[in-house]
Amino acid sequence: MVKNKTLNVSSGILFLALLGGCSSNNVKPLEQVEISSPVSTMMSKKVNKKRAIKKKRVINKKVVRKKKKIIRKNKMTVNYQKLAMQKEAQQRVEKQRAAQQQKTAWLKADKQRVARQRAAAEMSRKERAAQKWLAEQRAIKQKSTQQWFAQKRIEEQRIEKQRQKSLYLAQHRVVKQAPKRVYARKKVYTRKKAYAPKRVYAPRRVVRKAPQRVYVRPKTAMRQYR
Repeated sequence: MVKNKTLNVSSGILFLALLGGCSSNNVKPLEQVEISSPVSTMMSKKVNKKRAIKKKRVINKKVVRKKKKIIRKNKMTVNYQKLAMQKEAQQRVEKQRAAQQQKTAWLKADKQRVARQRAAAEMSRKERAAQKWLAEQRAIKQKSTQQWFAQKRIEEQRIEKQRQKSLYLAQHRVVKQAPKRVYARKKVYTRKKAYAPKRVYAPRRVVRKAPQRVYVRPKTAMRQYR
């Protein structure tokens, strides 16, 4: 059996060498040709399968790594885009805020200018009002002074007139008898004291509440204790 296999293998190798146009140097002698048994073939298949699986795993790992790299790159790109958008939005907000602040400053300055103008107008108005008030007070004081002097003069004249009258009466005094004073008796009003008959009141009826029970009474039973 082994002999037949060897012959078949050698004939196959010679045929291939002739077909491929190989030189006699490439053709191995029969002693160097390895005869593969079914067990070795099976083992080599297993090894090859393992190698293929390993290679596939390596390839898969590479693919996964590449995919992860792409995803990371995409993420970074997205992040950069987000950052750029955020920066742009922040710049826009800052620009708007600066414009608003400038507008507020202008409005404030305008308000201050108007307030200064109003204050100046108010001051001038107050000054005019103060001058007017002072003039009025002067006039009132003058008038009151005149009135006071006039009143004083009138009072002095009245006192002088009274003095003259008293002096005249003292010089021409007539003694007259004073009339007798009649003291009327004070009338005392008395009244009888009317005593009302004593009322007899019935003693107050003490209504005692029933002691509290632990159990709950029905509503109909509780009505009398409300």
